[in-house]
Amino acid sequence: MRTALLRALWSSVLTFAVVASCALVLRGQPARPVADLAPGQRTDAPAAPLGADRVARLLDAADCWTDAAPAASRTVPAHVVLQVDGGHPRLRGEPWVGRALHHVFVKPNPAFRVYGFCP
Repeated sequence: MRTALLRALWSSVLTFAVVASCALVLRGQPARPVADLAPGQRTDAPAAPLGADRVARLLDAADCWTDAAPAASRTVPAHVVLQVDGGHPRLRGEPWVGRALHHVFVKPNPAFRVYGFCP
């Protein structure tokens, strides 16, 4: 019982820390327009043709990172390359970033597969 309570408390604290950190860093900075992702491309549309290197092309096109965030630039993710429910990996906008961060750092979601975060 105590372990479950500690896990729940830790999960809440970690979620708050991630959200608060992102909010503080992004405060006052304009969001990157969706049109900047790719010419004529929406975040909910596939950003590359189907194929084995689809994820690599998505990550490269959006200048994403797949490991720790770039420390020198203090970059906070505004986009994520994410696969949901076995669908195609897509470059998704800010509404999905919080869910992906929660998946990676707090509680894994079996429907998600995060490939990388992007500025």
